Amino acid sequence: MECENCKKSFTRRNNLKRLLLLKLLPNLKKSNDNKKDVIVNVRCNECQEDVLKAHYRGHLRSNRHKINACRFIDDEGVQIIQSTFQDRLMSYKLSPSNQHVKVVDLMNEFSEKINSLMNKQIAIFRNVKVNCELFGLYTLKQQEVLDIKSFQTKYEILSPDTNVAELYKKFVDILDRKESEFQEKDSVWRSQHF
Repeated sequence: MECENCKKSFTRRNNLKRLLLLKLLPNLKKSNDNKKDVIVNVRCNECQEDVLKAHYRGHLRSNRHKINACRFIDDEGVQIIQSTFQDRLMSYKLSPSNQHVKVVDLMNEFSEKINSLMNKQIAIFRNVKVNCELFGLYTLKQQEVLDIKSFQTKYEILSPDTNVAELYKKFVDILDRKESEFQEKDSVWRSQHF
């Protein structure tokens, strides 16, 4: 069997069908005698591409989609990743202006921005569930191996009467403690920056 478009030849019919599905004809009907469903595409507006419906949930979690879905909400490095739940589930990405070696220094840089973001979400939705995740670049001392490690807090419920600044300080303390414990436990890793 041979593909009419690219002239590749195949010994098995399934391999030809896979080529057509993935590369050439994403809306092709399955050609079984029992007439199975039509393969349906879903349009991802952020990525400007069609994705097979069966792969769409995985696409939404892919790094490519997250990068395309990011939009800046201010000119100081705050990005938002939109969800499919009409902005009810949101992830913010904050980029530091400098590289920091200490968690507290990094979190002090973001204090005003994160407190403002949490207060805005409370004003919109009244009750908000939040957590904080921190990513850092680490080096393995014996070898020149780099790896990204992450530390996160548990989810907390915010309401209009929540002291956001106090909760933020709690998040900073938790992340600093977790990072310190990681450094002590796995002392072969050394922090490069956050």
